[in-house]
Amino acid sequence: MSAASRRASRRGLLLALALLAAGGPVAAADGPVPRAGAASGSVVARQSGETIRFVAEAAFDPLVLGQDLLAGDVLRTGPAGLVSILFADRTVMRLHRDSELVVNAVTPEGADLTLQRGAIWARSRRGQGGTALRTPTAAAAVRGTDWAVEVAADGTTRLSVYDGSVALSNALGSVTAGQGEQALAAPGRAPVKLLVAPRREQAQMLYTLSPDAAYEPLLDAAAALAGPGGDPAARARFAAAVEALDAGRPEAAAQGFEAAAPGLDPEGRAAAAWLAAFARAAAGGGFAAPPPSGAAIDVTGRGVALAFAGELEAAQEVLSRGATAADLAAALQVAVLRDDRAGAEALSARLAAEHPGALPALEAEAMRLSDLEGDHRAAEARLLEALALDPGRESLWNALGLARYALDDLVGAEAAWREAVALAPGRPEARANLAILLMDEERAAEARAEAEALLRDDPGGYLGLRALGRVEIQEGAPQARDTLLRALAAQPAAAETSLMLAIAAWQSGDLRRAEQELDAARRLDPNDPLAAEIGAVIALDRAEADAAIVQAREALRLQRSQGGQAWRLAADRRGGSRLAEAFSFIGLDDWARDVGDAAHDPLSADSLFADSVARRISVGRGGIDASGGDAGAVQGLQIEPLAASSRLRTTDLLRRPFLDLEASAVAGFDDVDARGGRMRLEAFDRSWTPLALSAGLGGIEIDGPGRTSASPRDADLLLGAAPTSRLGAFGLLSWAEDGPRDDEPVGGLPASDAERRRDVSVGLGGSLRLEGRSFLTAFATYARQESDSAALRLLARPTPSLLEAQASRRAESWFAGLGWRAADARGEWTAGLEAQGARSRTTGALGLLDLGTGGLVVTPERSRDSSTLGQLFVDRRQRLTPELEAQAGLGLGVRDEGGGEPWAAPRAGLAWRPAVGGRFRAAILREAAPASVSLAPATVLGLAPLRPGFDADGELWGGIARWDADLGARLHLAIEHQSLRLEGLSWDTGDMLVDFGVARATLHATEATANLWLGGGFGLSAGVVHARSRIDEGPATGRRLPDAPDWTARAGLAWANPAQLRASLEAVWTSDAWAGPGQGRLGPVWTLDAAASWEPFEKRLSLAAELRNLLDAELERPFGQRPLGRSIWLTAAVRF
Repeated sequence: MSAASRRASRRGLLLALALLAAGGPVAAADGPVPRAGAASGSVVARQSGETIRFVAEAAFDPLVLGQDLLAGDVLRTGPAGLVSILFADRTVMRLHRDSELVVNAVTPEGADLTLQRGAIWARSRRGQGGTALRTPTAAAAVRGTDWAVEVAADGTTRLSVYDGSVALSNALGSVTAGQGEQALAAPGRAPVKLLVAPRREQAQMLYTLSPDAAYEPLLDAAAALAGPGGDPAARARFAAAVEALDAGRPEAAAQGFEAAAPGLDPEGRAAAAWLAAFARAAAGGGFAAPPPSGAAIDVTGRGVALAFAGELEAAQEVLSRGATAADLAAALQVAVLRDDRAGAEALSARLAAEHPGALPALEAEAMRLSDLEGDHRAAEARLLEALALDPGRESLWNALGLARYALDDLVGAEAAWREAVALAPGRPEARANLAILLMDEERAAEARAEAEALLRDDPGGYLGLRALGRVEIQEGAPQARDTLLRALAAQPAAAETSLMLAIAAWQSGDLRRAEQELDAARRLDPNDPLAAEIGAVIALDRAEADAAIVQAREALRLQRSQGGQAWRLAADRRGGSRLAEAFSFIGLDDWARDVGDAAHDPLSADSLFADSVARRISVGRGGIDASGGDAGAVQGLQIEPLAASSRLRTTDLLRRPFLDLEASAVAGFDDVDARGGRMRLEAFDRSWTPLALSAGLGGIEIDGPGRTSASPRDADLLLGAAPTSRLGAFGLLSWAEDGPRDDEPVGGLPASDAERRRDVSVGLGGSLRLEGRSFLTAFATYARQESDSAALRLLARPTPSLLEAQASRRAESWFAGLGWRAADARGEWTAGLEAQGARSRTTGALGLLDLGTGGLVVTPERSRDSSTLGQLFVDRRQRLTPELEAQAGLGLGVRDEGGGEPWAAPRAGLAWRPAVGGRFRAAILREAAPASVSLAPATVLGLAPLRPGFDADGELWGGIARWDADLGARLHLAIEHQSLRLEGLSWDTGDMLVDFGVARATLHATEATANLWLGGGFGLSAGVVHARSRIDEGPATGRRLPDAPDWTARAGLAWANPAQLRASLEAVWTSDAWAGPGQGRLGPVWTLDAAASWEPFEKRLSLAAELRNLLDAELERPFGQRPLGRSIWLTAAVRF
């Protein structure tokens, strides 16, 4: 949760936002008065003592929650009153204490209102028709904005504008106030504009404490003053009244305090009087402060009363003069609510010096640490100290749940909140927080039950409305937006409500409202990264590349300064890090990688998915690279198996049920003649249990250059489930089949190659969430490959002969692993035990027919291979300082290939971010079976080695160093160097008669890249790689590695447009390279590739074109494979 969100869900003075009590002085059975005609609006929340005069009536009646309003109605609030209204045009408005508002008219174009006295705050949708507000001295013309108006006793009108613009006019003149400005209209004077609004928006939103928020500081103060003294019967009545407060029965509590007062000592009588006054207000009556008694607790009472009236600054000043820990703690909590960092630090120092270890001091200090410093681990420690003093204090358990939630300890957070609910069932804060957590875990039925319980107790409470709105978003209910609008009206100063409303508006297609609420959330809580992250995702979905980058950079900046986790957005398996995707969207891949690595969290599914999709250093054109692989994807699914599916047309920020289908057709031209199609299904549902499904089926027929052909077909299935809050599981199945054929001559003589391949793999994995932020993980997979191949060659020397070869190969591989991941205050642990094995069997024959003599020689071939590998690994990632991070790990295992061979695989790395100069990282590592799946970390601080093809017994040693830097806001530079020793390499030569492997080689590669964000949706990237490779042991000792040029240069330009148009152009140059045994060299060559796509009709249609080797260069390939020419690929897809 964000800081504002945490404040919004605390109790006592920790509850910063008003919890408006349902009902009022009118019995619930009376209910709202039925009205004839279309309502102009409805009362969604109220507090204490509000009244209404219905149109055409003379007298004022008590206002009831849910009352519909008509033109001509007049609303009044008293000294303890607050009214929240949702108008028919979806304008939300809040009427402050001692105010009077006349509803003149409301139409779809806007509202016509008169504020006779007092203050209001309102927000209307951007782009909506105007709202007109009259006051005794001016008239305001509003155009879709956030604004507040105060009318003083002499009629002076003060206008504050937070978004958009408002014209303030009277007969003497007119001014227009824009965002962050104020205007003033005094009696008999023309309006004037004040350039800077002096008060924070939250204050103008009528940011107040509720009546029941007063109980805890008053009870703490009474306890600090030796508790209520007096006769035993009076003390018993006082205790019973406190129990009534915790049970949510304020009327009974008020009566109990009043009955107890006469028998208490002076401090006890004063405490009872203040508590009874606030309990009466919470029960729906007016608030009347008791007369001064001379008791010390009067300081607490006056301070809390000021906070109750919305005068937070004055409340902080009064409470700071108190002598008890309760007074100073309450003052500290108010300072936190006001974002008064200096005041909070000063009060924290006073508490530490004057009341060390006092329970109220520990609770208030925990709030400061969590909300202002982002140090949730330290806050948790303070709260545990406090709970050791008073384990029955509900507010401590609620705050502990918030701290643990911020630390992603969902198990601990749920336990804390359930304890808080058990201790005080009538308190809404912990129950509301619990509902949000349950939706994070896709436990919709339980979350709805908690939200409905909140609304039964308080139908107008914003916490209950917000919890219900969150449930409805994730259920896909269309009324989610209206529910959250009611929550916004009930409490507009809660940033989390605006964030949820932004998501609901976005998912219902109302972009303007979504953007407006995100802006409001940023103003309310400028330290929360979630608003910027949501903004980046929305911008990406709309192909607004520049906006996405701006928002991603802001989110990353705020994440670095905050120590906690906001409530979670749905993970994206295909895109990985949402912040990194903002850069890769326009081809700024190295910048994207640096962003993803900088924000990497080993226990975040998004970060793990990013490991598998990040672009890393590569040598040549489609040659050796260091890109992801399956390990990151598998590890991400273990943490969040419901990320198995994703939307095809849009982005769901919070997961909701869906069924998306895509049918596509593809055609290839020029150097190829291809046609094919594909079906894709993505779905999510929680009717039985939360379940995500992704499935695909496709095939293509390819007639290649000359007389080559292929017919690949494939199918895949991925299923993820979360049957309980702690248990997640996923299963995968893939199948592929191909029948390539090549009848091209070899060396000018007839030849023919044919093959039939079939690959099948299955896998099963999952995780069990433990206490704290820790997981047990598991994954097992089995794969089987079958191939039947035949080759025919006509040989001219030494005598004309016909060579024929046939082979049948059956191969199996398996992997099984158990792992453990855990986070603590300074870093993360990863450990596990895993084993893998492979075996293959090949049978065949080689026949040579002498065409001159008719002699035939047949040589049968049969071979078997097998290998197994087991390892125990442990890895630690440690934050040493804010600028310095380290990672170290060790794998110990045994390789068995007929005998046991022990081995050790150490790894270590260091990342340093100086004040200026970017970020430097270095790592050393050894890997066994580098191409395999593993539960060990896929990178060392984001660094991964180049990985050619390895045999089952392959391994690598090496070191990597990388430097990244942002030069201003638009340029990113990076340099990376790798020095590697490689063993057990193998290449697919494309010819069954030719095998090529290398026992040992060295590879040194240095890459320098530049990414430039040009603006206007354009991104420019350029890079050069210098590589030196050498075969140290094998059939070609001294040679370079095949298809590994010494120099590779790339330059690319990408563009995206909000019309859902995207285009890219990439030029690649490679120097000469070795082509393989007996093949000479591959010459230097330039190639140019281009791509374009368009997704119109809300992405229901997708059209794409890809032009490979646009200039038709002679693109030679190693091992004598046929060169590639230009090819044009067209794809069309329809989505449902």
